[in-house]
Amino acid sequence: MTSSPEYPPHPTLRSDVAFNSDDVDHGTLSVSSSTDPSVEHHWWIETRAVLASFELDRRSAGFDIFFWTPFTSRDAWEQYRPEAIITQSINLRSPSPANVSQPAVSQQSASSSFLPPPPPPPPPPPARSPASSTSSSRVRAPVPPPALPALSPGDLSNLITLLTQQATQHGQILAQLASPLAPALVSTPASAPVPSRSNSLPRPPFPTWNGSPGDRQLFLAQLNAFKCDDYFLHVTNWTAAEPHTSSVSNYIHQSLLNPSVIPRSHINMFLSNDLFISDGIAMLNALIEHLQPSHAEFLLAAVTDLSELTFKADD
Repeated sequence: MTSSPEYPPHPTLRSDVAFNSDDVDHGTLSVSSSTDPSVEHHWWIETRAVLASFELDRRSAGFDIFFWTPFTSRDAWEQYRPEAIITQSINLRSPSPANVSQPAVSQQSASSSFLPPPPPPPPPPPARSPASSTSSSRVRAPVPPPALPALSPGDLSNLITLLTQQATQHGQILAQLASPLAPALVSTPASAPVPSRSNSLPRPPFPTWNGSPGDRQLFLAQLNAFKCDDYFLHVTNWTAAEPHTSSVSNYIHQSLLNPSVIPRSHINMFLSNDLFISDGIAMLNALIEHLQPSHAEFLLAAVTDLSELTFKADD
């Protein structure tokens, strides 16, 4: 077996391998940051040969706490450890040991964990001999397309932020047009006094999401419009519940534990966590942070999609 880094066992997630767990080449790598250890991510590792390079990639993303749990299979993990949701599977690009330093995501994963290696530089043009230069001078060589400027990580981050802001604005407009309160909001003069108590207004329905990646950005925009409703004017802190926002917190808490509102796989992140026992506002804040494009998985997936764009010569 290829040598791999040593990691401590997870304090709560136990292995299902009774004996000789060191001989098991696959398992789950649990990763978190010392700045917020309560937020933990789990990757299914097909072979320990990818652990060293994958650890470097996760450390570059800000993670510094690692636990290794050998397990018989990913299906068994998802059956017996449903509270620890697998983010994605990590595997080698090919069986060759030369590619161990370039781990890639398994075909079961919907997005890449980290960026692919840059393409090799083009080979230099062959040298022409004096004898052949005269005969070939009549043939005009094709003009290569102009080289496109390389985008720095800062440029990619700014581009993603701009696209996210535009999508959020569009989602807010759609949510207002679809809301039964839209005529009242349009006809209300700008100088009209805002209500001081939320119970004088109808409570808005909580947005729903079926878990589709294509609707994730729309769901985030709908959540933002939900928080901006006049019913929540008295809520000034959207990170944790306060005494005067307990009724709003209870309403959101009940909504986020309903499988018809969000998928069960996202509800699991709130279970067995003392922070979310009764604080619905903290649950909503954690869900938005998890689904934001600034989150590690979605940011890397967006950067990968941009890096894979192809350009034509006339672009």
